[in-house]
Amino acid sequence: MKLIQVVFTVIIAGLYLFPFKISFIPWGNTKLMLAVIGMFLLVYDAATNRVTKSSLNDTMVLTLLALIVSLCGLFSVVFNNTPDYSYAGYIFSMWVWLAASYLVVRLINSVHGNINFRLVANYMIAVCVIQCIATIMNDNIPAFKRMVDTYVFQGQDFINSLPGIRRKYGIGANLDTAGVRFSAILIAIPATVIGLNDELKRKWLMAYALAFLFITVEGNIISRTTLVGTCIGVVYALLNLKKFKSNSKNYNSWLSLTFVFTFGLILIGIIYYYNVNESFREDLRFGFEGIFSLVEQGEWTVSSNDRLSNMYVWPDNLQTWLIGDGYFSNPINTDPYFIGTITGGYYMGTDVGFLRFIYYFGMIGLTAFVIFFAGCGLICSKEYPGYRMYFLILVLLGYIVWFKVATDVFVIFALFLAASILRSSDKQKVESCI
Repeated sequence: MKLIQVVFTVIIAGLYLFPFKISFIPWGNTKLMLAVIGMFLLVYDAATNRVTKSSLNDTMVLTLLALIVSLCGLFSVVFNNTPDYSYAGYIFSMWVWLAASYLVVRLINSVHGNINFRLVANYMIAVCVIQCIATIMNDNIPAFKRMVDTYVFQGQDFINSLPGIRRKYGIGANLDTAGVRFSAILIAIPATVIGLNDELKRKWLMAYALAFLFITVEGNIISRTTLVGTCIGVVYALLNLKKFKSNSKNYNSWLSLTFVFTFGLILIGIIYYYNVNESFREDLRFGFEGIFSLVEQGEWTVSSNDRLSNMYVWPDNLQTWLIGDGYFSNPINTDPYFIGTITGGYYMGTDVGFLRFIYYFGMIGLTAFVIFFAGCGLICSKEYPGYRMYFLILVLLGYIVWFKVATDVFVIFALFLAASILRSSDKQKVESCI
């Protein structure tokens, strides 16, 4: 019975982490559907004192910060007389993610009887592994791909229409959005292992390592942004290498030999498959284009980075720098009265995250957004002191990704924030009973 509950919770977590629209449901995506249920549960728990008011204090602080971000966006839109409300309603977006995440952690808590960092991380790792498996199935089983393309709307028409480019996707997992989430989970893997006791390390270390390798390979094929998480995760693990070891020297020796043997076999398998399967060879060269170019040509060259370098288009007036132009999306798609310079793709021809935010609500809005995520990191660090470094790195990951694309990592923070609401309430109840 518990296995069924775990599988169901993993499915719900997948609908949260990688939301998509269902073809026969005309409104909203899976995130919005979960948010409706999650908000109902949160209100019910608050009304029945399962969630205490004091446990929501930090959430209210973040709500205030999100409101400031929204007001910056709203001011820019109104002042510039544009119809682009992309981030003017960020406070609602924050609460949609938070409500949906509350449903996920509430389920995890119900299945396991408690909620902590490791449980949340484990479910997210499982979701990412399943997404990578689904991507492989989608690429190799035509019937599965037809089913996905028929019932799941995730912008795959655009992906499949890219000329001369074969981009793989899972079920809601595609492009940079997937890459950012894969990156966050890859960094969570060493953070989780570091927090394990000796017994759990002996039992699960190899499974975590294989999950890290699998998500790294397939995740980079889906989105090369995943490489950011891979690099940070490896550095994080190396800096904490001593914490991966057990107190038993014999076990450490056995583990080292097992690692070398297992990863040696995997490397041999990758090399073999690379040489005999053309599709896999193309996928691997695409996912790790920079590494292949470094080995073969002596320099790091990635085609998307070359395009990105031409997207650093800076504002040319003080007003835009301060409050923005009020455009996040391309106005040719959203504003029939737009009379400015027409560019293809994105407003001002840039997909760089920092610049898109500056063009939308200026440095004032961008600063508010930066502070919002710093607040997320500080609050989560306080709630999970043993994983402080992970949350600070997660904030840094968000800022790093902004040099490439406009996205945010609140989807990950929301899970731990929602879990802290339950944790804080349970802790206060125990203290009250004592």
